[in-house]
Amino acid sequence: MRFYHQGQFEGRKIRPPMQLSAAAPEAPDAEVRALYERVLRISDERVFHDGEWGLLEVAPSGDATHESLVAYEWRLEREWRIVVVNLSDHAAQGKLLLPDATRRAAKLDFFDLLNDAHYERESANLEGDGLFVRLDGWRAHVFAINEKA
Repeated sequence: MRFYHQGQFEGRKIRPPMQLSAAAPEAPDAEVRALYERVLRISDERVFHDGEWGLLEVAPSGDATHESLVAYEWRLEREWRIVVVNLSDHAAQGKLLLPDATRRAAKLDFFDLLNDAHYERESANLEGDGLFVRLDGWRAHVFAINEKA
């Protein structure tokens, strides 16, 4: 994200025309502001600016809702980030195919930087089955992947 509209960080929904350079009074949305602060802090990491970007394949996991998920990764040296977004208003699930996961360690910790949650997975299972992901509508994960001893 590089461009923002006036009031976007405060959760404003009314977008004034640029020619007016003034906005209608609107109460700020603390939840939206907190989300933007977190996203901006995360996206400021070096891996997102200097890392190598790649689109990840999302395979079905029981139904066709995987078509609503988009996933991509950034890699820089030992840093690895995965972003998964549900682009629909309904829950979606799928498997992220990570064919080179076993090149890292026997176990990987997927720390969701957006939601402060840890998911530990065996690398061998990831290569065969993929990483199962289920997200409610319009939700996302931003995973920092770390090797576990």
